[in-house]
Amino acid sequence: MSVHPGDIIRWQGESHQVVAIRPTYLTLRAVDGDGDDVEVLAADLRHSVEPAAPASLRSLLDLRSLQDLDARDRKIVDVWLEELARFDELVAAGVTKPAARQQIIDNVNRRLGTDYSPVKVSRQQRALDEFGVSGLLDRRRHGLADMPGRSYDERLIDAVLTVQAGQERKSTGTGTRLIWLVRRELDDRFGEGVVPMPSRATMYRLLNELDAGKHTLGTARARRTTANRPDHMHGVRSGVRPGEQVLIDTTPMEILVECDGEPVRPDLTLLLCEASRSVLSGIVTVGSRSIDLVVVLARALVPYSSRPDGVRANRRQVSEA
Repeated sequence: MSVHPGDIIRWQGESHQVVAIRPTYLTLRAVDGDGDDVEVLAADLRHSVEPAAPASLRSLLDLRSLQDLDARDRKIVDVWLEELARFDELVAAGVTKPAARQQIIDNVNRRLGTDYSPVKVSRQQRALDEFGVSGLLDRRRHGLADMPGRSYDERLIDAVLTVQAGQERKSTGTGTRLIWLVRRELDDRFGEGVVPMPSRATMYRLLNELDAGKHTLGTARARRTTANRPDHMHGVRSGVRPGEQVLIDTTPMEILVECDGEPVRPDLTLLLCEASRSVLSGIVTVGSRSIDLVVVLARALVPYSSRPDGVRANRRQVSEA
């Protein structure tokens, strides 16, 4: 059951009015006015809510959201209210409805700078009758549109995720086979026909939304490679204090040196502080090995004055050579 702000519903044996709708929860207010507003998860409300009054009882004109409209939205509301009232006057004066719609939409397009067709007049009349003044604007901005697909039955979503996870090591199938597997998964868990299935087109959209890079209907190699990926978060983290994050990298230098009678390109290994961009230590070698990384780390941690005498003697010999 789809609910909108202003609906009168029955929940936990009492009548409440829907005050606001959020992606995951709704705010309810008791009709008798006693007590504070209560927030209810959409998932809990979906299985136990029932209408307590027809939609005609919606009191949408006092929605707090309309008080926060900017000048542009307020002008849109005012223009449509005036023109729709003029439409009723034209029809009462004997003007045919098609001609009246054309006259009204010409006035709206001129005043708002839009390019609507006459069909828009009928749509706005229905929106005004069903949702009130806020229906004249984009209903998605005020929570008046039908609840999105992510609010489907959790049992259905859980079954889809289970079926998709089971396809990692299997050959690639079709969307029809996945839908059939989801139906069988639901029947096995909760009984045949207990959990309703949406339409075929809606199921395909739901499968695509929940696939999220799993390549369930893609190539088997891509699907298995994704499944073998480590299960942890990847991201960029920058150091803001000196020494908080240090980078180490090895790159070939654009020079040639003689090694055992052959010209080779030496490797430069640096330890770089990301925050200050200062070089903490470095080493030039021919063919980097793991011991070279240890040497770079040791040089960064031990000041030159605290190093053994042999290190300084070796450095003098290299300099003289």
